Amino acid sequence: MATGHAELSEEQPREIDAMREVLRQETGHEVTDAQASVALRAALEAVRIETARAQLGVELVKLPGTVPPGAARAAQATENVWRAIEAESGVLASAQVAELLGSRSSPAAVRSLANDMRKRGALLAVQRLNRYVYPGFQFDFDHGSVAPWVAPYAELASEFGWGQEDALLWLWRPTTYLPNAARPIDFIDADPDMVFDVARRAWGVAW
Repeated sequence: MATGHAELSEEQPREIDAMREVLRQETGHEVTDAQASVALRAALEAVRIETARAQLGVELVKLPGTVPPGAARAAQATENVWRAIEAESGVLASAQVAELLGSRSSPAAVRSLANDMRKRGALLAVQRLNRYVYPGFQFDFDHGSVAPWVAPYAELASEFGWGQEDALLWLWRPTTYLPNAARPIDFIDADPDMVFDVARRAWGVAW
């Protein structure tokens, strides 16, 4: 599985040059453009993580009145799952999805490819801050394609009124509908039909 990285919308030479100068001053050594680019991406990733943590706090503040401890724990638990997804499978930005799938379209078409696939249920996405990202576990990186279970799983989720983000979270959470309260994500590639059946039973329970 791929590891996600913070996205540089368009790496400008001056941004790379600025990072090279910072590194030169800090280390006393000259660095290459490639090394500066890696450092710049790492810096952006650190900022993104801190911003996500701050955003979590903002969302809790938006809740009316005093935030109940249960709501705070639930919000943190959800954030922990997203972090686990990023750590274990990586996440792809729209441009990375287009590159993986071998798009040779115009820049505008490349930017819209993942978004169009998301809207029609051919890809699963989560909105992190102000952009959609695409968890890496739904891709076949060896063949540059989307896993065959993704579209039918998205369709099933829609039938039960589940949004894509909730459906993604469900895959990564242990469920008693599986032996030893395992996670559906650990079975989805090998036996998607079994996972679909478990989802139907779990989602069909009336509370």
